[in-house]
Amino acid sequence: MGTRRYWLFPFILIILIASASFILPNTRKRSVDITVISKGIPSHGVLLLASGDPSFEKNLSAALSNADISETEKLLSAFVINSSQRSVVAYYVRWTLADVNGKTVSHERIYKDLSLLMEHRDKQARDSEGFSIAAGSTRLISLIPFLSNAHQPQDNIGGAWFVHTATEDADSVKHALLDRNTKELGTKMIRDFEHIASITVSLNGAFFDDGTFVGPDESQFFSKVKAQLDARYDVYKRVQDMLLSQKPSDKILRYVTDLASMPRVSLGHSSSPDEFYDFFKRFYGQEISRIWSKSGAQSAIHYVETTISKPWATLKKL
Repeated sequence: MGTRRYWLFPFILIILIASASFILPNTRKRSVDITVISKGIPSHGVLLLASGDPSFEKNLSAALSNADISETEKLLSAFVINSSQRSVVAYYVRWTLADVNGKTVSHERIYKDLSLLMEHRDKQARDSEGFSIAAGSTRLISLIPFLSNAHQPQDNIGGAWFVHTATEDADSVKHALLDRNTKELGTKMIRDFEHIASITVSLNGAFFDDGTFVGPDESQFFSKVKAQLDARYDVYKRVQDMLLSQKPSDKILRYVTDLASMPRVSLGHSSSPDEFYDFFKRFYGQEISRIWSKSGAQSAIHYVETTISKPWATLKKL
C-alpha cells in the first residue's frame, strides 16, 4: 500500500510558477548567459550534475537514448548521482531561478520511496518502482513534466504545473500536458530566457536506506519524513496492542474508522511536522479501513501485523 501515490497526485507534484518576470512573451533574442549552479552533498557521496557540466550531455544522451531535447529542457534538468555505498531512498530538490534584477522564484520537489525504510527494507533499490537510487547509480530529474528516463519509463521525474492569466494560454498548457509534449511544456515554463540570469539546483537533504539523513535540511525534510513514519508506526502499533489485549474486532474497526474520519489536513512545503503527522495518521487509518472493507477483518489485521513485524529503519541525522 504505497504512500508514494500521495506525492504524485494527480500526475505530477504541483509547483507554482506564477512570477510574471519569467513568463513574458518571447519577442527578443536572449542577451544574458544563464549561469547554472548545482549543489549536491559531496561529503556524503550524493552529487548533483546540472547543465553546463562537461559530463552532463553524455549522461543525458544515455538516459534519453539520444533523444533530441530543447535547451530549456536541459537547463531545467539534472542528475542525482549516488556514489555512496548505500541506496538513497528519499531526497529533496530545490530549483531557484533568478532574473537579471535579482528577483527569484523557487520550485521544490520531493522524491521518495519510504517503503524501503519500513516493511520493504530487504528490497533492493534497483528493483523499486519508486524514486530510490541504488549505490553507484544515477537518476535523471527535471522540472519538465513527463520527461522520462528511457531506461526507467515508469518514473515520473518531472514536476511542475503552470499558472497563467490568459485563458487561451491555459488551454494550450492543458493540451501540451495531455499530449505529453515536453518541448512545448518547457517553452511555456520559461518563455523569455533573456530575463533569467541564473538557475540553481540544490539537494536540501537525502535519506539512505539505513535511515541516515544527510544535508543542510533547511526545509525540515528530516522531521517531516520522520513524522510520516511515526504516524504509520503509531497507528499500526495501536492496532497490534488492541489485538494482543484481545479487543473485539468491532472496537479495532471503530478505532481506524475514527482515524479515517479525522479533519483533513492540507499539506504544503510550509506545513509543519505536526501537520504531516496528523495528515498521515488519517491516511493510514484510511488505508487499514479500505483493506478491512474490501477484504475483511482478518486480511486487514494480517497486513498490519506483517508490516509492523518487519525491522524498520531508525532515522538519524549525521
